[in-house]
Amino acid sequence: MTRKLIRVFEYDEIKAGNSYDGVKFEQSHLEAIELFNDRNQHKFFKLTHNGVKFREYVGVLQIGNIIIEILPKTDKNTNLKSDSNKKEKWSGFLLEMLKQAGYFRIDSLTNSNLNYRNSNLFDISALVMDTILDLDQLIDFLEEIEDFDPAKDDKVNKLIHLLKTDEDLKDEKLIIFTEF
Repeated sequence: MTRKLIRVFEYDEIKAGNSYDGVKFEQSHLEAIELFNDRNQHKFFKLTHNGVKFREYVGVLQIGNIIIEILPKTDKNTNLKSDSNKKEKWSGFLLEMLKQAGYFRIDSLTNSNLNYRNSNLFDISALVMDTILDLDQLIDFLEEIEDFDPAKDDKVNKLIHLLKTDEDLKDEKLIIFTEF
């Protein structure tokens, strides 16, 4: 079975019977999303008249022979009608962002009764919040070491002296692991 790809952005709406990116979104696809949405307390989508509006979750859904990529909405000019180059760019960005994050809050949408497989949606709000918290911690760390002067640090000076004078260490490489 050939899978067809529809790319949308957060908060875009698609309607049954219409084609997106050359792929027809059928009534059966909408019905599968409706069933899934009901079973998950309407967390991921908002149902509209004969359609579905995506919320702040991004990721990939598989419904039968179609795959829907829900891309991050970055500005008011990105939407369902954006050109394929823009969608491709943001698709790559989404994948790279998730790869670089290394960890993220994930809600898995696997439900064999609805023919969903390997479908994951990512909570962008949680990713952004985790990033902000990481940046706050980095700022705290940088502020703490701002006045650090290695020349005045006894431990650093003793280590340098030892590395230069100790017969077993002076011609060797040394890897130091430390934790702040």
